Amino acid sequence: MKASWGLKSLGELVQFRGGGTPDSSNSSYWGGDIAWVSPKDIKSAEIGSSIDHITAEAVQNSAASLIPSGSILIVVRSGILARTVPMGVTTCELVVNQDIKALCQYDGIDRRFLHYFLLHSEKNLLKLVTRSATVHRLSTDNLRQLKVPLPPLSEQQRIVAILDEAFEGLTLATANAEKNLRNARELVEITVESATVGADRPGWVEARLGEICTTQYGLSKSMNSEGKGYKIFRMGEIQRGRAVDTGNMKFADIFKDEFELYRLRKGDVLFNRTNSFELVGKTGLFDSDGDYCFASYLVRVIFDPEKMDTRFACYTMNANVSCGTSGRRLQGL
Repeated sequence: MKASWGLKSLGELVQFRGGGTPDSSNSSYWGGDIAWVSPKDIKSAEIGSSIDHITAEAVQNSAASLIPSGSILIVVRSGILARTVPMGVTTCELVVNQDIKALCQYDGIDRRFLHYFLLHSEKNLLKLVTRSATVHRLSTDNLRQLKVPLPPLSEQQRIVAILDEAFEGLTLATANAEKNLRNARELVEITVESATVGADRPGWVEARLGEICTTQYGLSKSMNSEGKGYKIFRMGEIQRGRAVDTGNMKFADIFKDEFELYRLRKGDVLFNRTNSFELVGKTGLFDSDGDYCFASYLVRVIFDPEKMDTRFACYTMNANVSCGTSGRRLQGL
């Protein structure tokens, strides 16, 4: 932050507005067309809808007052404050419950700049949270005292433009990656399903895994983080269909002949046979240079190259990641 920018407290820059809950026993207050936002509704950067709605009569007869569009909402009372501070910007006029504070009427600060600053300040906000057994609180007084940098308005807008462009690119890249992953999974599932239901595909045959490959359990040795011995692939190294060196690996100090027995070679397929249910069977293709072994809770699969392409096998196994599971182990190997 530049020294010339200066600092102001959040309470000097915005108006704080609260909310409330209309009488739940009065049916004329509920089911209207006004969004009544509670912490469970703040799940994205823009807030324009809610699960529950109230009527204009409820607004007139309760503490739930209308919050203008463009206000920043911050959750100040909820168990979720143990790990994050949900916030978002309203895209329409709405009301909030008593667990949320709205920041309105910005004085000398661009609303988008303030929103970005608050998102950046989440770690500092979490330090201000007081915790109890069930409900955690972020006091309004502490929020008001939060120091905010105040560059000239033109500089605020320049910073916002840079951040908008960066986040737009990040959002697009994330969406494309998710779409590609979905498409790949759908393609594999369709292909595998077509083969297994006996579709008319000349040359396709069905075989058991054991008929086209050999398997081997990994190394069962104590490991260290001091770099003694050889690097050991574990479950964390299996990511997005690949077995990769994550840079955070453990080592095992073993004899040369033992290393040769468990040494990974390009084209090996690894999958984990134990852990939580959703991870059992996660599969990755090893295609790296270097001296590596693999841990006992991984299984090496070596396919007969005349019967199965290893990449196709890896995709197929990931598409059926829950097959053959019982509890938390993959059985029958």
